[in-house]
Amino acid sequence: VNVHLSGDRSDADSANMTVTILPGVTPVVQINQGSHLVINPEDKLSLSGTVQWPPSESVGAFFWTETSGSLDLLQETQKVYYSAQNRLHLVVRPNLLVPGRHYTFVLTAVGKKTNGSATVSVVINRPPRGGFFQATPTVGKGLATEFSFTLGSWADDENNYPLSYIFYASHVENSNELENIPLFPLSVDKIENSRQIFRLPAGKKENMYRVYPTAHVCDSLGACAICNTKNDGSTVVLDVKPLSTVGTLDLVEAVIDKKYPSVE
Repeated sequence: VNVHLSGDRSDADSANMTVTILPGVTPVVQINQGSHLVINPEDKLSLSGTVQWPPSESVGAFFWTETSGSLDLLQETQKVYYSAQNRLHLVVRPNLLVPGRHYTFVLTAVGKKTNGSATVSVVINRPPRGGFFQATPTVGKGLATEFSFTLGSWADDENNYPLSYIFYASHVENSNELENIPLFPLSVDKIENSRQIFRLPAGKKENMYRVYPTAHVCDSLGACAICNTKNDGSTVVLDVKPLSTVGTLDLVEAVIDKKYPSVE
C-alpha cells in the first residue's frame, strides 16, 4: 500500500506499507438456499449448508436451531424433523409450519476455539383469503341449464398474483371436511378467469337432486384455499333435476344440429 501526502505548497511525502491477508480465524458458514425463502405450508422445508474451517481450527460440530422456540415445543408432542439437527442437511415435515408466520433457522458451526453461523428467514405462504363463491341460477335442469359461477373479493399478498381457479361439484354436503368429500372436476386446468359457466349433471334422487359446487382459489406459488360459501357464509347449493325424456332428446338434437348444421 502506498500513501502519498501533499500540502498547499510544493512539499510532499510518501510511505510504503505491506499488508498481508491472513486466513480467517472463524469458520465460514453458508446456507445454500440463501438468506430468504418462501414455501407453502403443505411443502416440506429442506435446508442445507456448508462450513469452511480455518487452518488453525480442527473440524468441529454443527447444528441447526429455530430461533422462536415454537418447533422445540412442538417436538414435545410430535416429530418435527425428518433429519437430525446436527447434520448439514435439515428437513422439516410438511403441514407443521403456520401460514403467514416467519421462521428464522440458524446453522451454527462450533470448533474448539471459535464458532460461526448463518441464518435464513423462512416465510410460510398464506393461501388467498377473504372471498366468496356465487352461483346463479340456483335451480335448473341437468346438462341443459347454464350455471354461472363467480368468485369475488379474493385477496393475497402483493407478490403472489395472479390468482387461478379450479371448479368442482359434488353430490355430498360436508362443510367441515371439504378435503375429504368426493368431488368431480368441472374445469381440467387452473384458469385465471374468476367467472365461468357450466352445464352440470343432475343431482341424485336420494339427495333431493342437490349439487354442491366448490372452488379452489390458488396463488402464483401454488397455495390454495377451498371455498363453497356465499358472501353471507351460507353454503352454495344448487337444485339440478334431470331432464325429461323429451327434454333429453331435444337437447341431443340441439347439440347435433349445432355441430353438424344441415345444408338446405
